[in-house]
Amino acid sequence: MKKRKLSVKQLAALAKGRKARAQKLRFTKKKTTKTKITITKSKVKKVAKKRRRSTRKTKSSMFGNMSGIVGAVAYGAVREKLSTAVANSAIGQKLPVTEFTDEAVMLGINFAARKFGLGKNPIGNSLLRAQKTVELARIGQTVVDVMARKNAISQTSSNGMVVIS
Repeated sequence: MKKRKLSVKQLAALAKGRKARAQKLRFTKKKTTKTKITITKSKVKKVAKKRRRSTRKTKSSMFGNMSGIVGAVAYGAVREKLSTAVANSAIGQKLPVTEFTDEAVMLGINFAARKFGLGKNPIGNSLLRAQKTVELARIGQTVVDVMARKNAISQTSSNGMVVIS
């Protein structure tokens, strides 16, 4: 690659800049004096704050620890009605029909209820915990039923006999 030729004006500007830089260097070299700066570092010891136990007041009422039971009973009473209402709704009609549709919809309702803040209430939280537990248990039971059905079909096709259980 060829080097570009500079004009006379550009060469003069470069020479002027070099000359100015050289003068600054000479000027600063003459006036510099060495000073010794010492910095002392002090060590700071960090001490953890004292932990204080928070004293929570327990409910000393007759039904103080009954929220878990009340939530489970309330969900058991409402589950079938809620499932039927969702299945008959316009959205429920559009959902695909599988073995897991009902449980998936109920878990979706659980998720939405938690997002809307129902889980902040003690009874609401116990209701949602009971709902999640019941629906996950129903999914487990459905999986077992589907596997048993597949085993029965595979036994029938291999033996040529129908197995009724």
